[in-house]
Amino acid sequence: MTSAFVSYSHHDRVVADFVADHLRNRGVDVFIDYRRLKSGNFVEQLGVKIEQQKYFLVVISPNAVEESKWVKAEVTWAFSQKDTEHIIPIWYKPAKLTKVFVLAGLERVDFTRWDTDRLMDDDIEKLCRLMSIQNDKQVGESVPKPTLNGNPLSDSAVETEKPLDNDGFPQFAKSDVAKIFQSAVSAQSEDPEKALFLYERVLELDPDFMKGGIENFVKRQEENMMPMRLYQLETRIKDALSNGLWAEVKPLAETILDIHPYDPDASDYIVLAEQNIECEPIYQQAKIAFDNGNQSVVNLLMEDISSSCPNYGDPAELLKDQPIAPGLIGFLRNTQILIGHTGSVRRVILSPRGSMLATISSDETVRLWAVSSGTLIKEFRQPARALAFSPDETYLAVATYFSSVALIRVHEWDNTNAFIEETSSNCNDLVFSNDGKTLITGWEDGCLKVHDVPEIMDIRKTISGIISVESLSLQKNGLIFVNFGSDNSYPRFVRVWRVDSWDKVKVPAFDSTNEDIIRKKIMTSLDERFLACYEDNRIVIRHLPQGWEDWKYFEPGIMPVANDFSLSPVDSSLVVMVGVNSDRSRMLFYDRVTDKCLGALVAHQDAINAVAVSLDGRFIATGSDDCSAKIWQL
Repeated sequence: MTSAFVSYSHHDRVVADFVADHLRNRGVDVFIDYRRLKSGNFVEQLGVKIEQQKYFLVVISPNAVEESKWVKAEVTWAFSQKDTEHIIPIWYKPAKLTKVFVLAGLERVDFTRWDTDRLMDDDIEKLCRLMSIQNDKQVGESVPKPTLNGNPLSDSAVETEKPLDNDGFPQFAKSDVAKIFQSAVSAQSEDPEKALFLYERVLELDPDFMKGGIENFVKRQEENMMPMRLYQLETRIKDALSNGLWAEVKPLAETILDIHPYDPDASDYIVLAEQNIECEPIYQQAKIAFDNGNQSVVNLLMEDISSSCPNYGDPAELLKDQPIAPGLIGFLRNTQILIGHTGSVRRVILSPRGSMLATISSDETVRLWAVSSGTLIKEFRQPARALAFSPDETYLAVATYFSSVALIRVHEWDNTNAFIEETSSNCNDLVFSNDGKTLITGWEDGCLKVHDVPEIMDIRKTISGIISVESLSLQKNGLIFVNFGSDNSYPRFVRVWRVDSWDKVKVPAFDSTNEDIIRKKIMTSLDERFLACYEDNRIVIRHLPQGWEDWKYFEPGIMPVANDFSLSPVDSSLVVMVGVNSDRSRMLFYDRVTDKCLGALVAHQDAINAVAVSLDGRFIATGSDDCSAKIWQL
């Protein structure tokens, strides 16, 4: 049976009782002392129990670690007799750890929101995980009564028991002090914080230890351990920074200044921590909203954190699996780097469910990747121009440079069928119908071809144009937008058809004669309200009102030249662009509604050629001249 000793100040007994009751409900033998201890041999009274119980839990608060001599004595004995992984701090209230700083480096259980929210199920589950408790809560079983050193204690005794008296001081025998000293010596090479804590306790408990030589000995060991302590503290600060744990950064940095008063980095860490600690209560409220399933509240609170504390950290657990919204750009992070191409990644496309990413590279391969793990699934060795997934992710259509279109069955990765154009024309873009039964291809000779799936060799219909089809965009309502290129005789223009009948839809024509556009892309929003395209070296978003009676221009005026762009499918409020001005390794974000730049992110080491947003808005994929593709999410 797993056992535990719970150390606490009487001010925090409600938390200690809560933890003890939940552990007992899971079959744990919990020792929690309710006696009014004043003085006496500590080891005889409590030390033996600490040794007997497998785990040592301590409720952290100012009353416990700054004032209670008994808690300090219990922590001292636990560190001298137990492995560190068997000591678990339960953080209840922020406290200065000057006297017990060794606790700061241990994995903790967070009870800091106890006073505002008593739903601590996740934290109790974490405690059980740290204690290797596998069985679930035994619902319906009564909680065993608290004990007085192993003997049942009546409810009336618990209620009338007086607070612990901190005026008294627990006494240690000479032999017990020697045990603490030996534990410090053993820990010195690997855990200098633990060793120093125990050395200082020996000096405090028995100044005459080692015939009075303990004080000079401790000073020498402090000097010897300084380089290792500084290194470990800096490492812990970097870990805390990467996780946004600002409440941990400050005491760690303050400890560095205690060791090395003129460390400039430590001073900067303290200033940065103080600026961000104010967002901690907001983050705690966001956690409560997240646990209650109120994601809209989470997003609003995260927007406030992002603006007030831009360096607060990565709230991945709260924003995980959420669509990338304008107010949350500051929390965007790179989750996968896809390495394997030996040439520039020219195009990226995410599958409809967001589970796969297909990439085209100048190394004349098409690669298929798993979004969740970043692992390579399959490779197709053909120089390609365009890609399209079928709605059910069964097929991947590939337009090659050999006047052909290949239809690949994704899970078997076999070339199911291929269509070969009899002329020298190449396919520039292709798209599946909404039901996945047909594949529509656009060609350099100006033709639109409609193929049955999977027998794409059979052409159901051909629409002949005059100039090259550059890009296609199909809406859920069955309208396909076709972007035709330009030559010396004809300007660029867009036409619209209904794919069920192939009747042309009358819309006001628009064109652009500018030839400096890098990629001649057009796309419509998932909500069917907007159309975005390159026009006059700008990305122009046109409003598509009901009935197509009028075009409304939305001109952010954001760049002279861009390599690629995409709209967030959720509500088209987010515009993502890559390759801007001279710095083409950046990804830029604009709010379509407010016409404001939300920020820029250096996303690759070289120019970014392609960007795509998943249909659910959770992922952004980018492809670069640095031969890599990347996945971004909250």
